[in-house]
Amino acid sequence: MTWFRALRFCLPFFHIAAVWANAPEPVLLVTESEPPLQYEQDGEIQGVAASVVKAIFRRAKLTPEIQMLPWARAYRQASQQANVGIFSIARIPQRESSFHWIGPIVPYRWSVFRLKSRSDIHLQNLADLHQFQVGVVLGDVAHHYLLSKGFRAFPEGNLNTSATAEIVLNKLRAGRVELMLMSELSCQTPEWHCQHFSQALELPEMGNGLYLAFRKDSDPKLMQTLDAAFATMVKDGTLNQLQQALPSSP
Repeated sequence: MTWFRALRFCLPFFHIAAVWANAPEPVLLVTESEPPLQYEQDGEIQGVAASVVKAIFRRAKLTPEIQMLPWARAYRQASQQANVGIFSIARIPQRESSFHWIGPIVPYRWSVFRLKSRSDIHLQNLADLHQFQVGVVLGDVAHHYLLSKGFRAFPEGNLNTSATAEIVLNKLRAGRVELMLMSELSCQTPEWHCQHFSQALELPEMGNGLYLAFRKDSDPKLMQTLDAAFATMVKDGTLNQLQQALPSSP
C-alpha cells in the first residue's frame, strides 16, 4: 500500500477520533426516587419529570448522566458543585439565589396525609400539626417549609426526619409517625400504595411546580442552551404533551 493510499484509508478514522475527542461530556444530574416523577425500573431512570428532563437535553443536543440518590445527598452535591443539575426541586425563597432555575418541568401540589384509620386527627390549619409526630424527608422542601414555620426536629420538636420518602411512608403505615407531607400527585401513584392514606390538610402555598436547577455559578453557555431548549418545548407543546402522562388531580 502506498503512502497516499494508506493516508486516504486512515483519514476516516482520524475524523471519528476527532469527533469523539470534541464530543461534550455527559452532564451529571442527580435526583431522588419519587414515582411518578422519577424512578428506576429495569436499570433506567423513568417517570414524567425524567422524560421532560431527557427531552430538554435532546433538544440541547447534550447527554445527561442521571444518578438516583437520597435527597439530602443529591441536594448537597448539586449545591456544592457547579454544572451538576438536580430535579425535581421546588423553587422556594431559601433556595432562590443559590440556583439557576429551568422550568417548571411539572406541576406540583402539597398536602398533609394521615392513615385513614386515624379519623381522630382533624387539621384546620398548619399550627395543628404541632400536636402530632410529622414525618419528613431530611432536607427536602417540606422539611425546609416546616422549619421556616417554627417547627423543629425531634427531640426538640415533632419532626421525624428520614433519608427517603419510602422510609417516611413505611413509618406512617407502621404508626411511628402520624402525619406526612407529600404531593397529591405521588399519593395517586400505585407504587406508593396510598390506599390506606387520607388527605388531612391542603397546603396551597407550597404548590409552585418543580424544576431542574443548577448552582448559580454553573457554565453560562450551558444554562443558555438548556433555557433555550426548554423554551422551545413550551412553545411547540412538547412540555404539555409529556405532562399528560401525569395522573389526574383528585
